[in-house]
Formats: sequence, structure tokens, C-alpha cells
Amino acid sequence: SVSVIGGCSGVGKSWLAIHMALCLAMGRKLMDYFDVKQSKVLYASFELTNGQVKERLQMNRDFIGKDVSALADHLFVVPKINTFEEQWGRIEKVLKEVDMDGGVIIIDNLYTSVEPDTNVSDNQVMAKIIKKFDRLCETYNVSIVVITHHLKNVKEKNISIDDILGSATLTRWASNIFQMKNSLIDNDLRVGMITKVRNEDCELLEIPFKLKYEHPRFIKQEIIANESVHYVEVKERWEIKLIKDMHPYLEQLGEETFNRERLWDFLLTKEWVRGDQATENKVTRLLKRCQDWGILRKVAHNEYK
Repeated sequence: SVSVIGGCSGVGKSWLAIHMALCLAMGRKLMDYFDVKQSKVLYASFELTNGQVKERLQMNRDFIGKDVSALADHLFVVPKINTFEEQWGRIEKVLKEVDMDGGVIIIDNLYTSVEPDTNVSDNQVMAKIIKKFDRLCETYNVSIVVITHHLKNVKEKNISIDDILGSATLTRWASNIFQMKNSLIDNDLRVGMITKVRNEDCELLEIPFKLKYEHPRFIKQEIIANESVHYVEVKERWEIKLIKDMHPYLEQLGEETFNRERLWDFLLTKEWVRGDQATENKVTRLLKRCQDWGILRKVAHNEYK
């Protein structure tokens, strides 16, 4: 089968690709959740330099642990070479020399794996690329995972299969599609979604879920009830509106700073209900988040400005 992983720039697609390669090679759960079958993996980087690939693999030392011998037998890396033609030649050379039967090729990424200025959004162009992938699948009995970008101007929209760069031909051809976007709620949070699965049941199909980025890998967390909240610009967030509203309240009291109790005096005017630990935790997160954003400053213990 062929799978596609799509995401906007800077979301961590290459980190996920390397994490996937390691999980497949060692038979470990992907994202600490999805079961995988241990397989031989050929990871081909058309984007990262040799040094970057080496560095990122070394950053996974703790995750790899004692499974170094499994990697030696199952993971094959084709680093970036001068031209994409040479790199495809190297990939084919490895496939001929190594028995990859039932294995996986990870192509990182679609845009850099073709001739410069190729319009991968053109259906006819994409059809020729797909023909190359199909030939590899059939000749060597392998599956392929293709990393690709999202189209421009879709960062603030809920994930859709139409976001994928590579034309409708690519999305129709793929058996499985996984997509991810940055969350504006937390720098280490991503929104993940499986947007296509062929020939099997999937309880997560088109249901967004949290992906926690624990450098250098991703951990699957709970599903997301309201995906659009994760793409709201910071200036529109309720936390900033609340702090802005609190400013004239403090001025009326003639106070320049406030503590947690004074904050609660204000929150009660906003119909907040005090008395349970979940709400107290929400206030704690509010104070920390507003400090991180630079709209509050802690001037002493339990004193803020």
C-alpha cells in the first residue's frame, strides 16, 4: 500500500518520518499508540542534509535503547545526494542489494524528490510520479510512505484531505493519509488526523486528536472536541481579553499589582465558580500562560503586574 503524511511547514513532518522509520525497524508502537509490524525500512531523505539525519538519529538514542542490533538489520538510510536522479539511483541500488520484501520505503519528501520547479499539483505530472512509485511497490513488494506539504493559506483552517500538496490524483491513489497541523495553544502541541483509510475499519477516521511533541518524537493523546480552537490567533484568545478587562478593574481599586485572591475577586464578577480543583488548575494555567505570552509579569511570590 501507499501512505501519505501531509502537514504545513515547520510542523515536524521529518521528525515524524524518522520516528516512524525507527518504530517500524524496532517493532515499537508508533506515537506510543499505533501497533506496527517490525519491517525493514529504507528511509530516503531528499531534504535533510547528511549531518541533520545523523544528528536526529542520535537524538533518539534513549528511545532506541538496546535495540541497536535491530536497527542494523532493519533500517537502511539513503541520505541526501547531489541530485535527485542520483538519489533515486541509490535507492534502487539498495533495493536490489537488500531483501526488502514486505518492507517500507519512506520518501521525505515529495516536493524535493522530483526535478526542481516540477508542478506536483498538476494531475498529469503527478500521474507520472505515481507510476514510478507503483513500479517500486510491484517490483520489490514494498509499501511506500510519502511525506508532503500542505497547500498555502490553510494553516488556520480545520484539517481537510484537500489541504494535501500533490493534486487529487495523489489523494485518490493513496491507501492511507495522515495529516498534522500546528496548534496555537501550545508550542509542543500538534493536531493530527487520519483523513483516509482503505479496506479496514478505523475509529479515528476524520477525528482530530492531540499530538504531543516530546522532542524528538510525537505521542498520541486524546481526541479534540473543537479543532478550530487550536488555530485561533493569540490576539483573539479569551485569556488576553480577560486580562485586558481586569486592567480597569484594578485601576478603580488603585492597585498596580494583584495576587491570586484579587484575581478571584475579579473572576467572580465574570461569573466564574470557585470551589473545585479543576477551576483552580485553570487559574494556575492562566497565570503561567499569560506570563509566557508576556502580558503578565511575576514581580514577587503570588504577586503579578
